[in-house]
Amino acid sequence: MSIKKVFVAAGLAAAALSVPFANVIGSPAQAGDVPETPFYGVLGIGVSNPEDDTASTDYFGGKLDFKGENDGGVAGTVGFGYQVNDDWRWEFLYGLASGDTKSIDISGTKGTITDGDYKLHSFTLGAVRDFDIEGWKVKPYIGAGVGLGFAEYSAYTVAIDGTTYTADGGV
Repeated sequence: MSIKKVFVAAGLAAAALSVPFANVIGSPAQAGDVPETPFYGVLGIGVSNPEDDTASTDYFGGKLDFKGENDGGVAGTVGFGYQVNDDWRWEFLYGLASGDTKSIDISGTKGTITDGDYKLHSFTLGAVRDFDIEGWKVKPYIGAGVGLGFAEYSAYTVAIDGTTYTADGGV
C-alpha cells in the first residue's frame, strides 16, 4: 500500500468520524403539520477528531510500518431535504472536515511535517424515517444513505534526520 493510499484511507476514516453536532437551519415538518413547502435546509457544525494513522506494507521489498500524528479541526455540513410525508424524508448533504498531520514515523525514522493540512469532502444521499411517539417532545428518527468521500492535501514539507523533503498536495 502506498503512502498516498494510506493517507486517502485515513482521510476517509476521519471523514466518517467527523460528526456535526448541531442542526441550526430548518427542520422537517412534525407529524400533523402541513408545511408550506416540503423542502428544508440543513446546516451543521462540529469538530473533526481523527485517530492517528497506522499502516504496514511490504510493497517496497521490506516491511514498513507507518504512523502519523493528526490534529483535528472544524467540520461542517450543509444540505437540503425533502419531506415526502409525515414519516419519510430525503436528504442530500455535503460535508467538509479539516485537520493537520503533524508528524510521521516510518519504521522508527521520525519526521516532522510542516503545513500538512488536509480537507475531507463527503457527499451523501439519505432516506430518513421519522417516528411520531405520542406524548414525546422529541421526534426520534433513523436513516440510511450512500455517499462518496475524498481527501485533499496541501503541499507540505517533511524533515527527516536533518533532510527536508517537499511533497505536492492532491487527492
